[in-house]
Amino acid sequence: ESHDHRGTETNPGRVCTLIPAHEWNSMFAHDPTTPKISDETACWGMAYKVKSGMEQQVKAHLDYREKDGYTIDFVDVFDGSLEQPVLTDVMVYVGVSDNPSFAGASSLHDTAKVIAHAEGPSGTNREYLFHLCRALREKNPRAVDLYLESLEKLVNEIVA
Repeated sequence: ESHDHRGTETNPGRVCTLIPAHEWNSMFAHDPTTPKISDETACWGMAYKVKSGMEQQVKAHLDYREKDGYTIDFVDVFDGSLEQPVLTDVMVYVGVSDNPSFAGASSLHDTAKVIAHAEGPSGTNREYLFHLCRALREKNPRAVDLYLESLEKLVNEIVA
């Protein structure tokens, strides 16, 4: 749940997060409509190189921005070929299910209703979703997965 960016304490929004594959599969074990994933499943995004000497300042900013429910992990980053990592041990913020802000499993339709109506200091929750999907498509047409596409379609239907 997003209480501090795309929602409020009384009307939390939803944001995408990386979670370990085994937690995803456990949460959605009884939902045949949600795809199962493996440790090898690709997650598309961006990696940024921080200017030398700015690491502590940038990390402090990110720690504040990601304060509502994230744990730091380190991952390998691949290019579009997915063959060999182009970067290793890259810091990433990961959501874990034992965090109090973790929304947990909910149906696609329930999640779409929340996103369609939530708004916080950083803007509407639907704007977040639409920008995320657009940015992923611009990066690589394969980057938007079936779950995000379905969520985007449902939110568009709700707000139409």
